[in-house]
Amino acid sequence: MIKKVFMLIFAILIFSAVAQPVFDVSTQEVDFGDMFYLRINYNTEEYFFEEVIPQFENARMLGLDTTETGISIKMLPLKEGEVEFSPEKFVFKDNSGNIIEFYNDTFSVNVKPLIIDEESEPMPPAPFLSLVNKYDIKKIIAVSIGLLLLMFIIIYLIFRRRYKVKVLRKFLEPPHVIALRELENLKLRKLVENEKQKVFCIELSKILKNYIERRYNFNASEMTTFELESHFNSEPDKVKWNEKVITYLKVMDLVKFAKYELDNQTLDEIFTFTREFIIETKEVVLNNAS
Repeated sequence: MIKKVFMLIFAILIFSAVAQPVFDVSTQEVDFGDMFYLRINYNTEEYFFEEVIPQFENARMLGLDTTETGISIKMLPLKEGEVEFSPEKFVFKDNSGNIIEFYNDTFSVNVKPLIIDEESEPMPPAPFLSLVNKYDIKKIIAVSIGLLLLMFIIIYLIFRRRYKVKVLRKFLEPPHVIALRELENLKLRKLVENEKQKVFCIELSKILKNYIERRYNFNASEMTTFELESHFNSEPDKVKWNEKVITYLKVMDLVKFAKYELDNQTLDEIFTFTREFIIETKEVVLNNAS
């Protein structure tokens, strides 16, 4: 009798282990901008897929393929480095119509950074040695004075541009007013509805970078996303929500440079965040009573 009881318990444990869905990923390493698959194998035909509630913070679900014994979910990482994915709920239904919930194990994927090759021109060789051989000392002095003057002019223009914004700022429209007006004009163009995602992302990222430049007084509009991220890392408390700003700029870069397509919900999410970011970080100017 005792032997039969142990055999029954053992059979129940074996059945539970077989019936439990098995979660795994298609790869442990992926380039930023490439997809990977989260695979779920049922190991039995007693369950079939009913619903998934995708709340993965570091990746966006782009679709899924369903079979009789499992599903494969297409995942697009939204950040670089060692990305960890916490357990999320998956809902199945058995042949009797009972709803059963399972949670995936915690897993991680190494997302390699996207490297954009930029052409760089080599620095010209210093001309001073050849000048010594070809010209007399007076010409060398004249060239040196000209180079010094050019250097001072460049320094003057750099500092003039940097402080010009501060001097004229109170006579211009506030940065948030300009940015919000540009956002409304972009919305009226209906680029997303007309399937012009690339143009939409180019214009939206330009509005976001121009606002950051006017609001925080540094040349953000001429920086790449990676240069802007390095600037934020050097001054982490200067710009509010800087991590989320970089994440959305990288997502838009995928559309601009890698020909990716996003769903309308994601584009609307980025647009809404940009408006909220501008409103939350706008500069409040207090007028002194005269």
